[in-house]
Amino acid sequence: MGEGSDGGPQIGMRYFGPRFAFSLTNRLCVYDHPIQPSSGYAGGVAWGSCMAELITYSGPTVSDRPMGPAPLSPALLVEPMLFLSGQVGIDPATGLLAATDFDGQVRQTLSNVKNLVEAAGMSMRDVVKVTNYLTRPEDFPALNEIYETFFEAPFPARSTVGITLNDSRLLYEIDVIAMRSATVR
Repeated sequence: MGEGSDGGPQIGMRYFGPRFAFSLTNRLCVYDHPIQPSSGYAGGVAWGSCMAELITYSGPTVSDRPMGPAPLSPALLVEPMLFLSGQVGIDPATGLLAATDFDGQVRQTLSNVKNLVEAAGMSMRDVVKVTNYLTRPEDFPALNEIYETFFEAPFPARSTVGITLNDSRLLYEIDVIAMRSATVR
């Protein structure tokens, strides 16, 4: 996106077929109708409601990934639900693998999840479903130990699957679904 003339974040509109998108810093909102230039917020306001809001990291984009570009959104907010694509132990500030060991990759991955969830205005208590992907089943006990430092009871519904990831350096991946105000009472 870049910077505006005042040095602040550049605000722009993109056309997606019959949909229009409005972006501000690392968030992108897709609307039913175009933004009307003379009616308010940042020089315009969209007709209709926000259908989906893209939540991303600052820093390298998905096309800058060390594993190669991927046609994905890091997170998509469709109120009241937040859907996170598979997250791995990449430091979003550098685009590089944060650690070569399992513990370091899990901690970075769960920090990435936490940052995306919080960028959507939610907390880790709003996470309702998690799928963990392990490349080595023997790492399951270590995963549980680290997992409990990011999530608390009542824990999200969860599955864990053994897989081979597209980059042999990656040891762990997670995808997450959160729901605003989903805190279990």
